[in-house]
Amino acid sequence: MRCLTFLITGSVLLIPRPVAAQEADQLFSDHSIALFLAILLLLLFLAAFWCRRQVRRQTHLLEEQNRRLEDELLERQQIETELRERQQQYQVLFEDSHTIMLLLDPLTAAIVDANPAASRFYQYPRESMRGMKISRLNELSEDNVRQKIGLVERCEQQQFQFQHRLADGQLRDVEVYSSPIVVEGRSLLCSIIHDITERKLTERQLETRHDFLQAVIDGVSDPLMVIAPDHRIIQMNKAAFDQLPEALKEHTELTCHLASHASLVPCNGQDHPCSLIKVQETGAAVTLVHRHQSKDGERIIELKASPLFNPDTSLRAVVEVARDITERMQTQELLSENEKRLHHLAHHDPLTSLPNRLLFEDRIKQALSKARRTGKQVALFFLDLDHFKDVNDNLGHDVGDLLLIDVADRLRSCVREHDTVARMGGDEFLVLLEEIDSLEMVETMAERICKALVHELSRDNYYQRVSASIGISLFPNDGATGKELLKTADLAMYRAKNLGKNTYQFYSTYQTGFLFE
Repeated sequence: MRCLTFLITGSVLLIPRPVAAQEADQLFSDHSIALFLAILLLLLFLAAFWCRRQVRRQTHLLEEQNRRLEDELLERQQIETELRERQQQYQVLFEDSHTIMLLLDPLTAAIVDANPAASRFYQYPRESMRGMKISRLNELSEDNVRQKIGLVERCEQQQFQFQHRLADGQLRDVEVYSSPIVVEGRSLLCSIIHDITERKLTERQLETRHDFLQAVIDGVSDPLMVIAPDHRIIQMNKAAFDQLPEALKEHTELTCHLASHASLVPCNGQDHPCSLIKVQETGAAVTLVHRHQSKDGERIIELKASPLFNPDTSLRAVVEVARDITERMQTQELLSENEKRLHHLAHHDPLTSLPNRLLFEDRIKQALSKARRTGKQVALFFLDLDHFKDVNDNLGHDVGDLLLIDVADRLRSCVREHDTVARMGGDEFLVLLEEIDSLEMVETMAERICKALVHELSRDNYYQRVSASIGISLFPNDGATGKELLKTADLAMYRAKNLGKNTYQFYSTYQTGFLFE
């Protein structure tokens, strides 16, 4: 409006004053009026355009302010909603929680607030806990408490285990999780507290039980290890630990094969079977033998492994006890050799190593039992050396012993592998022939033995020819038992002696013309 007034005023000033000549003035006046009206209209148009522009600008500003107000209103509504939700969360997480929670001022180490669960646990009214120093609850000194608070503020540690004292003086083990938070612009510490008194008691009981079990297994003189299914050693006794190489004693994760063989792979093969795998395969206790090479030579280790099962029957671990049985095995081998030697001495002639009469009686008993089952025949040769006494008297017993040894060797070479040659004593020998097919077979064997046992001995001016006289009895015609066969063969041998020696005689079957089937 100010611009419009200025334009009108300026236009008025431009109107010329009256002159003498009416005609000229009239013409000029008409043009001036027209010009004035045109200028006035232009000014009015410009003023209206400017006013409209100002109105639009003010309208736009008002709309922008209105939008900002609406955004602020919406933001306030969202903040109020968030505040209500946070209040509800705070109510649920802090006020209504059964978990013990404390808010602490890190500067004063005082309790800013405690939730109802904390009030019930510590047995103090909530109002009494507000402003209470945390050191009144914590058994640590105030300096130690401030040190722990500093660790939480620097985010260096958040989990702690303390002893807290209740209002009635009772001490409880607690686990505290503490972290910095900001509440209404105030930096505080939020501590979540769990009562772990029962857990600590259980842990102490388990530790006591573990120590007791460790003392028990340490009392076992043999190395003992508890091995997990992945070959890790869960536990070992002192004897097993003492056997570890010094380089392995510091290891916290040991496997059974690394501890026993310094090997990175599990045991395998005949000399090193894996007890864990065997238990997994059988589901039962196993006993294995390992052979280890040491600086003292080969050592023989006996492993006894027993399974430990989980409640679901899966394998939890294997208890393996190792025992060095090298000396025992050596002793057993020595005893076995001695036993064999004693057995041999008890059943064999010490000079010729032929079966003696005791073993021969057992052999003939078995042979006759078999013959009764199969229907086969058995022949018994009773041999007596001719002129053996002359050899001993003229050439000495040493030569006689050598002669007996040679006779034993020749007899062994004459018979079949399953036949038996024995020495009765002195210069008497026995030959047991089993599974006889024919009488001719017996005669052939007798002739072969007679020829094989002929010896010609000479020394200086002495000469002696040695041979054998053989008596033969046949089962079952000449006897039903070994004793009877031995008696009839002995009689037949004396008959051969009387017929000139160096020959053989049957007890009865040859004279009776008995033929074998």
